[in-house]
Formats: sequence, structure tokens, C-alpha cells
Amino acid sequence: MHTADYFAPPDAYIEPLTIRSYEVTRSGYPQPGAVLRYLEYLATRASGFHGYTNTWYEEQGSAWLVREMSLLLGWLPPMDCEIRMATWVAEFRRVQAFREYAMWHPTSGRMIACARARWAYVQRHTGQPLRVPDSMATLFSSAHSATRLPALRASPSEQVIWHNEQTIVAREYEADVHQHINNCVYGDWLYEGFHATFRTAEQPATAMRPRYLTLEYLRQVRPGDHVRIVTSIHPDGSRRLRADQTLLDAATGEVILRGQTRYLVTGGLTALAGMDAG
Repeated sequence: MHTADYFAPPDAYIEPLTIRSYEVTRSGYPQPGAVLRYLEYLATRASGFHGYTNTWYEEQGSAWLVREMSLLLGWLPPMDCEIRMATWVAEFRRVQAFREYAMWHPTSGRMIACARARWAYVQRHTGQPLRVPDSMATLFSSAHSATRLPALRASPSEQVIWHNEQTIVAREYEADVHQHINNCVYGDWLYEGFHATFRTAEQPATAMRPRYLTLEYLRQVRPGDHVRIVTSIHPDGSRRLRADQTLLDAATGEVILRGQTRYLVTGGLTALAGMDAG
């Protein structure tokens, strides 16, 4: 074990990863949606390592679907950077499990991300909850929680600096094997909604760095669905902004997802020229 693997408990599944060119944005590092994809890939690999492969789930007619995700971002790696990723199951319940993750730079020991997700065990085609198999719960019985994420509270001021709404159409290529839009795509949509808000307000978005993200998945989306992204940006201290975002079914108004992201602002909020404080 590498000396920097202290970020992960002894029973964690660990893999290396090299940041690919197509995973970084013009900021020079991966955006939150890319990090969510790393975590999903890692969870799938860890499950398969223990014998629970995609073929096994297909034969059982079951699947795991993410319901909640909390993601804390630290130092973000550039293109070609080699990192380490770890995941472990921290808790099993009757029809769900809590999986935790860590990502770090092995040479410097810098933390890249840590996360905690609530996954539901469901019937593959209907989405109805299933009881977690005893064999699976027993296999991971030694797992434990090692992740401590900050609670995301409302800002002292609930003043809305900027607000924006836009409607998008879910694309065919955004769907996964479960026939609905992959959960990581929602991270892309929120990221786009945040930056679209700044474009509308004619504010520079290059000084923004995502720090903490929470997602609550409430219902599925399928290709062709029209989705409305509602974004409200609030002050959150002297050097942070908080984006409260909701994805809605554009036809019915039904809530699809609730998300909240904290962004660090380089130089503080006063660095944003022309910011409307009223």
C-alpha cells in the first residue's frame, strides 16, 4: 500500500487513474460531472471485484441506483495527472447501502475528493426496492465509515444575487443501460445551469471553483424529456457563492432533482466586476 493510502480504510477497493484530455474543461481540471463518473466507475469495478458483476445483476434482475450524493472537492488534478481512487461500503440497510469514496494524489498526498452516496437496491426493470442479499451484506460486513463531510446549511443571508431558468432536452446518448438518463449527467446539467446564469448576468465565470456538491435524486428522466433547470445564486461568506438548483419536468413541474453547490471565488466576491448586490 502506498503511504498516501491512509485516506482509505484497510478494506477499501483501490485503483489508479490517469486524467484524460477529454475529461478536463477549459479551466484545466475535471468538472463535478466528470468526478461523479469516476465514482460510478469505481463502484462498478469494486462490485465486480467481489463477484457482483453486471452479468450477475442481469441474471438476478436487479441493479443499484444512486439516490443521494455528497461530494467534497479539494485540489483538482490537471490533464495526465495520475491519481488514486478508493471506495468501500460503509453501511448496509434492508434495501439500500451507503458507499464512500476517496481520491488523492499519491505523490503529494493532496486530497482531491471524498464522497458519500446512498444507493438503493432495486428491481432492474421496475425500479421497485429489493432486499439486499444476505451474502452481499455478509461480505461487506467489515466495512465502516471513514468519511466526514460538512453539513451544508443555508447562508446567513438568503439574498438571491442572480436567478436563471433554462429548458433542455434529454439526449439519447445520455441514457445508460437502465434506459434512463445516467445520474452523472445531472451533474453536467447543474454545471451548465450555473455557468449559463453567469453568462446571462454578463459575469465572468472563470474565477469559480466548485468545492462542495450535494444531489438528491427524486425521479428518472428518459431521452426526449424536456427538463427545466432553475438556478438561484446566493452569497455564502466573503469568498463563496452557493448555487441552489432544481431540475423540473418542464411539462408537469414535477421535481426531478435537488442540488446545491458551493463555489470558491478567487479574490473574494468583490473580484466579480459589476456584481449586483441589490
